[in-house]
Amino acid sequence: MAAPFLLIDGYNLMHAAGLTRATYGPGDLARLRHQLLVKLARRLGTEERQRCTVVFDAVDAPPNLPGRFKHEEMVILFPKPGHEADELIETLISAHSAAKRLTVVSSDHRLQNAIRRRRGTAIDSDVFLKQLESPNRQIGPRSTAGARPNSAEGDLQFWEQEFADLKPDELNQQLLAESGETSSDWDVQIERLQQQITDLEGLDDWLNEPPNRRHKPT
Repeated sequence: MAAPFLLIDGYNLMHAAGLTRATYGPGDLARLRHQLLVKLARRLGTEERQRCTVVFDAVDAPPNLPGRFKHEEMVILFPKPGHEADELIETLISAHSAAKRLTVVSSDHRLQNAIRRRRGTAIDSDVFLKQLESPNRQIGPRSTAGARPNSAEGDLQFWEQEFADLKPDELNQQLLAESGETSSDWDVQIERLQQQITDLEGLDDWLNEPPNRRHKPT
């Protein structure tokens, strides 16, 4: 599976990594920023670096450099004077052509809401750092394929992800066509099915049956 696109709130991640200071001497901020980029470059794989963009505020930005450059294949961006990194990150989220595969690394709720509205993934900076440093790391949410949810909240998230792209009307028509039932029969079958399936195990068993072999509730 291809690596996700990473969009990182640079100073937010620096703060989580303990690389920010109350005051900075000449060159301190640039040195700490470079330290973060070195850490990312060492821990991310080649494809991950190629899909990674880090956005820093323009405070103490490198002199005589454009607002965009590369470090070890990662794209580093600085907003134009008078603008903040958050604004640029929101613009990038809105313009991204594959937002569902985009992971935004930031603890800023404004940015988290922005990516979730486009059905992408948000990760708090401290959580991302733990994933980055883990021996068996996986950036972003773990796959739910074939996995059983372990909690009521997990159950809801699991099924929401499984059926996120289904349209109820189309699904209804498809199931009616496969079962040969009329719409009135369908209402009856739904009621009976609700009576039969009282737990997730029963639902799993029913969903795993081929449509033409699903037994009708009695």
